[in-house]
Amino acid sequence: RSVHLAELQVRWGDVERVVAVDGRRIKGLPGFRGLVFSLQDVSQYVEELQSLRRSAYDDALTGLPNRADIWNAIQQAFRTRQNGSVLMVDLDDFKGINDRFGHAAGDQVLTTVAQRLRRAVHEIGTVARFGGDEFVILLPAGGEDDARRVMNLVVHEVGRPIPVGLDDLVVGVSVG
Repeated sequence: RSVHLAELQVRWGDVERVVAVDGRRIKGLPGFRGLVFSLQDVSQYVEELQSLRRSAYDDALTGLPNRADIWNAIQQAFRTRQNGSVLMVDLDDFKGINDRFGHAAGDQVLTTVAQRLRRAVHEIGTVARFGGDEFVILLPAGGEDDARRVMNLVVHEVGRPIPVGLDDLVVGVSVG
C-alpha cells in the first residue's frame, strides 16, 4: 500500500516544479527490508487547482474577492468575535448605464469603481464584489468613526466622473 508523504517545491535550473512524494514498504523479499519512494511532477495539477480556487473566490471582471470569499471573511470575523463593520455599496441606476451605453461601458464603470473602492479602503479593510453592481466592504478592526469616514470617502471617490469612451459618466452610490 502506497502512502502519500509530501508535496515539495523543487527547482531544476530555472524551472520550479511541484513534486509529490509517495512511499511504499517493501514486503515479500526474505531478508530484505526497506522503502521505495516515487516522485511525480504534479505542477500542472497544482496550477489547475489554484486556478479553480481563484475562479471560486475571485470576481473575474474586477479581480476583487467575490461573494463566497467575503462571506467566509465575515463568518471568520464573527467566529473570532472581531469588532468591525460591514458596508454594503450599491451603484445607483447602473442598469441605465448598461442600457444607454452598452455592457462594455458598464464593465468599465464596474472595474473603475472597484479600483476606487480598493483605494478608499486601502489597507484597513477588504473590498469584494457581491454581485452585479453591489460591493461589500469589510472593516475588521474599525469602529463606527472609521466606518463613517470610509462611507464618506466611498461616496466621494465613486462620484468622480468615470471616463468611458468619449463620455464622462457620473455614477451615484448608496452605502449602508
